[in-house]
Amino acid sequence: MEPLQQQAVDQVEAVLKDLVESGQGIESARKPLKEIALANGWDWFVGKTAADLGRNLGPLVRAYSYASYSDDRRQQLLDEEQGAWIFHAGMACDEHPQLLDGLCLEPGHPFWSRHSPPHGWDCDCYVTGVSSIAMTKRLGSDPERSVPEWCSQIDPATGNPIGLSGPWADGPPSVRALLEALAAGQGPD
Repeated sequence: MEPLQQQAVDQVEAVLKDLVESGQGIESARKPLKEIALANGWDWFVGKTAADLGRNLGPLVRAYSYASYSDDRRQQLLDEEQGAWIFHAGMACDEHPQLLDGLCLEPGHPFWSRHSPPHGWDCDCYVTGVSSIAMTKRLGSDPERSVPEWCSQIDPATGNPIGLSGPWADGPPSVRALLEALAAGQGPD
């Protein structure tokens, strides 16, 4: 596969940003993203049928939307100067985020720079803030719980941090990283 041209990546990001900010449905992005893909020879994105396009379009839009939400939420939590953040595992996540459910840490903890959601294509994990670590007990979290050891380990099979894969290995992915993963056939299963 040829490297993705930055201009095309920027165009895709502009379409996705407009989609998220306008609150329109995924169908409003179908035509402009298909035009960008065709103009740049991205046969891997368009495919041969509408279903092929949907297999890439849906995950791309969902991943961008959730990463955008998570970035905004993180900034909101920082602005609110919460005393602690709690990790909440979503329903669509694999085993590793599930093991983090209820983990409570101070906002400046290094864990958050790498393990803030999302963790994958369909990840729906999220973070909430509370005024103090002590308050977390009332919410069912254990403030004495520590970060699992595996969070700082590398999976020898993938070279990625355990629990994170593909474009999420270094934190929330860029549009380029998402497109490159899709182009390499590393989209959702």
